[in-house]
Amino acid sequence: MGRPGVDREPARLCAGRVRLPLDRGVARGAPARGGVRGGVPPVPAGDPGVPSPVAGGAAGVTWAALSLASALAWSLADLFAKRALASLPPVRVAWVRTALALPVLAAVALGTGLTRPDGVFWAAFACALPLEIAAALLYQHALRASPLGLAAPYLAFTPAFLVFTGRWILGEAPAGPAYLGIGFVCLGAYLLHLEPRLGWAEPLRALARERGSRLMLAVAALYSVTSALGKIAVVHSDPATFGLLYYAALTLCLTPWALGPGNGGAPRWSPDLLGVGIFSALMILAHFAAIRIAPASYMIALKRTSVLWSILLGGTVLRETGWRRRLAAGAVMVAGVGLIAGSF
Repeated sequence: MGRPGVDREPARLCAGRVRLPLDRGVARGAPARGGVRGGVPPVPAGDPGVPSPVAGGAAGVTWAALSLASALAWSLADLFAKRALASLPPVRVAWVRTALALPVLAAVALGTGLTRPDGVFWAAFACALPLEIAAALLYQHALRASPLGLAAPYLAFTPAFLVFTGRWILGEAPAGPAYLGIGFVCLGAYLLHLEPRLGWAEPLRALARERGSRLMLAVAALYSVTSALGKIAVVHSDPATFGLLYYAALTLCLTPWALGPGNGGAPRWSPDLLGVGIFSALMILAHFAAIRIAPASYMIALKRTSVLWSILLGGTVLRETGWRRRLAAGAVMVAGVGLIAGSF
């Protein structure tokens, strides 16, 4: 959700490329609403948050630990979702991930205070919401269709796609290392499926076979758009307000579908379904705690180690084969994400 603010030229929203001005004071270099001069730095991959400078020392250890905890919680939510999807429809699992995160987001919003959104916020919000719903459903279909260690890593393409969607929607122009990072992400994706005994073209054939990998690639593309739109929304409100309203709208839209007669009516709370909700909420809690004390690009780069956790959990808990080889490929993808994140 994927999982931000930006200070740029007027942004183009939706298919018609309607130009919506960002905060004028921010555009002139005045302090932004979040108190960061020049606007809120970009946060890739659908992860909302307004960063503050790191104090160093214990604070550095704290935000790093929180970022890694957020990554682990994300992967554990995926693990429980993968198991729950064996007997539940994807829309039900997607609903649980949003509905059980709402109390955490409400607590964060009440603790920090809410901001009254303006018209630009609602325009960005309205454009992002249907894409986010599609991404949430495709995400669960991807987890069900393929091994966790072959589906989840493709989410690392979100910041790679964001290099281009950020330029189109926000006018962002990342530094040169971002393109090297894209190369690393692509190389890692290639290595995920590489088996030398089957030839160097095997990764391409494997990608054609693995429906879950292809679906997660589509999810990454959708998240790169919703992330850019989310940046605009956060600049015109604040992270807590945006997160609460966004998840509330997602839950509201998914509820009739997820709890309808065609999907079994009211949910039966299995341990796996509860695990999905609990770890989704913990992921958001750790994310917000880390983003308050860390530069966003560093925090998101660490959070993308969820790729490695997903591969490890897939191999050790779900008994997926080839996970040791995939760990090396995942590390290459995470390195690429780090290069991209540091280029904004």
